[in-house]
Amino acid sequence: MIRENLSGKRIAITGSTGFLGTALVERLLRSVPDCELVLLVRPGRRGAEHRVKRDILKNDAFDRLREAFKEDPVAAGGLDGETFDEMCDRRVVAVKGDVGQDGLGLDDAGLALFSTVDIAVHSAATVSFDSALDDAVQVNLLGPSRVAAALCACAPASTTRITGRPSRAAVSAVEPDALPAGVPDDAPRGGSAPSNRPMTPSPITISVSDPARPNSDAIVSERIAQLSMFRQGRPLAAA
Repeated sequence: MIRENLSGKRIAITGSTGFLGTALVERLLRSVPDCELVLLVRPGRRGAEHRVKRDILKNDAFDRLREAFKEDPVAAGGLDGETFDEMCDRRVVAVKGDVGQDGLGLDDAGLALFSTVDIAVHSAATVSFDSALDDAVQVNLLGPSRVAAALCACAPASTTRITGRPSRAAVSAVEPDALPAGVPDDAPRGGSAPSNRPMTPSPITISVSDPARPNSDAIVSERIAQLSMFRQGRPLAAA
């Protein structure tokens, strides 16, 4: 079922240079041979395309697929006489971007390509336990809302489908005061205690199209600044 649903789709992936993202890229190339991948990566010194080839496609995780292409490219999902590298050039596109930046750091060409994707998988995250709080917030908290906003900006309708059952705080990071159906009333917000209700994954639809609403990044940044002051023992400014 998964293979059939992803067949012929153009899939955008964030965090593809990470452990989970690399495994996802390999599985899609091997198990869904007619899909295309758009990989959003930070470019580094030599560009996004070089980083994808060096940090992802040369990973040992692709050894099985490389060997399959040497034996029988057609059986491996490629074209007759096609090599592994040629298949990657045909099906994988690198786009320079950064989920830690507004607009994902996409230029016009990247935004145009991003607008053609059918599915987006967001797996970018900072997983270091000692990472700076501001860095973790930019990627782990604001990153998903930026991906959703970018997709909505590209879509004909200003809505996007997200898998999961977010808290009020997570939804508000995308659209303040929004609470889609399926989010429990006692979902955690701010400093409240988390709900004991199981978080069963379910798809929801949220809107991020209202330009009159306050800038969510600015609101979250202000709260993080206050939290940092609190942790340092400094008095908080009155709200």
